[in-house]
Amino acid sequence: MTKDLQQKLKDRWDSFTASEQKIATYLLHNIRDLPFETAASLSKRVGVSPMTVGRFLRNLGYDGLGDLKEAFRGEGTWRHLYKEPEQPKDTDAVAAHLQQEIRALTNVHALTGSKEWRSVVKLLMSADRVSIASFQHATFLGLALAKTLEQLRPRVSFNAGDDGAYV
Repeated sequence: MTKDLQQKLKDRWDSFTASEQKIATYLLHNIRDLPFETAASLSKRVGVSPMTVGRFLRNLGYDGLGDLKEAFRGEGTWRHLYKEPEQPKDTDAVAAHLQQEIRALTNVHALTGSKEWRSVVKLLMSADRVSIASFQHATFLGLALAKTLEQLRPRVSFNAGDDGAYV
């Protein structure tokens, strides 16, 4: 499927408009990122409207980005990216794994009592403003921090950097 799409894009390149060539270029160079894209995010990265992305994909024979993703899923192109975590089989291994998880959580919670933690909290609360930036697939972490801080203090801003620029 990947080869089919790449060949289709190359074969029809001369018939594409400038906007369609932008989309095709992005798809050719970032095919591995496609499972993580939406029509809106793809259009933002390329600099065209989501409707242009939809029309382009329909012209290629897909109902939309979801249909293209489904075609890739069907062939298993990206299955190597999604690895199921190994589950221990015996009860001793399960108990050891559980103890390891408990130790990790205990260590994380212990950080909240540290001098460094108190220093960071004081800095966040006393700053004139707080700007939070996240990068690509960790956007949800930055957004969660920004939303939580907005409930505690004024002048908090969030920038996902989708366009590659951070304020």
